[in-house]
Amino acid sequence: MYQVKIVHNHAEAASAVTQFLQNGFLKKHIYLFAHDKDESKQLADVLNTGEFGVTEQGLPESISNLFKSRGEELRSKFQEIGLNKSEAAECEQQLDRGFIAVIATKKSE
Repeated sequence: MYQVKIVHNHAEAASAVTQFLQNGFLKKHIYLFAHDKDESKQLADVLNTGEFGVTEQGLPESISNLFKSRGEELRSKFQEIGLNKSEAAECEQQLDRGFIAVIATKKSE
């Protein structure tokens, strides 16, 4: 299960993280995505949320992402989270427009 919030700025991203936490999601299962990799990392660091990397995506797919465009990489990560192909494409298009995606997943521990 996952939930997606598309937000305009860092303040809204922080608010979305707080809402997800209040709804029972764990910080390590809340991911922030911006079209710019550095902005994604900065947001995750500042808000102390999970990073969607090798552990979540697996080594083969992570290596494959090295040879993909940023858009292809994002769509691949979104699909690994559970979004279907059209949802992943729509989410990536929102990032193209400068928005930030905050995605929370419920995973068994």
